[in-house]
Amino acid sequence: MYSLFWLLLPVAAASGWFAARKALQPKPIKRTFASDYFQGLNYLVNDQPDKAIEVLSRMVETDADTVDTHITLGSLFRRRGEVDRAIRLHQAVVSKPGVDDEHRAHAMLELARDYVRAGLLDRAEALLLDLTEHPVRGEAALRVLLSLLQIEKEWEKAIDVAHKLRARTGENLNQVVAHYHCELAEVAHARHDTERRAHHLAQALESDPRCVRASMLESRAAADEGDVIAAIRALRRVAEQDAQFVGDTLEPLTHLYFRSGQRAEFENYLDDLVRRHGDVRAALALSQLIEAQRGSHDAGLYLATLLMQTPSLRALRRLVELTLRDEAGAELKDPLRVIHGVLERHLEKQPLYRCQQCGFRGRALHWLCPGCKSWSTVKPLSAGTGETALVPSVS
Repeated sequence: MYSLFWLLLPVAAASGWFAARKALQPKPIKRTFASDYFQGLNYLVNDQPDKAIEVLSRMVETDADTVDTHITLGSLFRRRGEVDRAIRLHQAVVSKPGVDDEHRAHAMLELARDYVRAGLLDRAEALLLDLTEHPVRGEAALRVLLSLLQIEKEWEKAIDVAHKLRARTGENLNQVVAHYHCELAEVAHARHDTERRAHHLAQALESDPRCVRASMLESRAAADEGDVIAAIRALRRVAEQDAQFVGDTLEPLTHLYFRSGQRAEFENYLDDLVRRHGDVRAALALSQLIEAQRGSHDAGLYLATLLMQTPSLRALRRLVELTLRDEAGAELKDPLRVIHGVLERHLEKQPLYRCQQCGFRGRALHWLCPGCKSWSTVKPLSAGTGETALVPSVS
């Protein structure tokens, strides 16, 4: 009997060792869970969020520990417009005991996005401020916070966040910061606070010396204070900052030059703009000066010469106007009026500006693109579309 005991003892020991080893090994993932998980991913990749929501919802019901699934499902609900459900899912992850720091931070970031979508901006800002120093989610939190502060028009805070984001990523945000200072200058202008307006305009140009908007605002400020020469100088700076915006300076420049009695100097400036930058609005403004001084015939000859180099519907419309005023016979006036009317209706519908990032088009200049919410991406259209340019630059 004792011999049988000694024979069974190694068997019992081996059985215990195998049982312990099996207990220590991770449990295999349920086949149904893995199948659902990859099926959900497949729907996401193929941009089928409704089907992905259906699959992932089933996973949440069957396995309460699928934190990633909760976060992803909540984000999908937000994309579909079901913000309340997204908030509930992300709040559940944030408050769930035992969730590791990375998953909790991820859920907080998505919850902040939910709050932004729901218009609960104060709650979103509080969450994002808690996340800005997080080693993994901090950069994303700063970016969302920056967008949120733009919505709230909290420009001072936005400047601070932009500096933090630049320090963290090395990204050049000088152009964006310049626009924030311009926004603050606009606020100061509305409050008749000339000192703060001047301060923020100086800060804008220090941040981005090529900031066209700051030069335009500086010109307006100088004109309000009666310093016409300084106002002209600020607007003429635009040609060196970004020649595409030359046309946007011509209307205020016309008033300023006439106000100062420097019509001849203005004519020379316009002629130089046409030669160097080929701006159609500069050519049209010059044709108006020529008409006032030498008559519609000479103004028409000037435009006809330019049209021989590069076609422009705006210049053609102006030439038709001049011809109707000058020498068109009775037999030509009716056809010319028809042509002028067609050109007028066509040009009234054409966009003048386009965002270089998202393609948004419009007839008004937006410093912040309404489409993609990017700064300084909306530019005047070129000759073939919006007809800002008329002739090639002449060196």
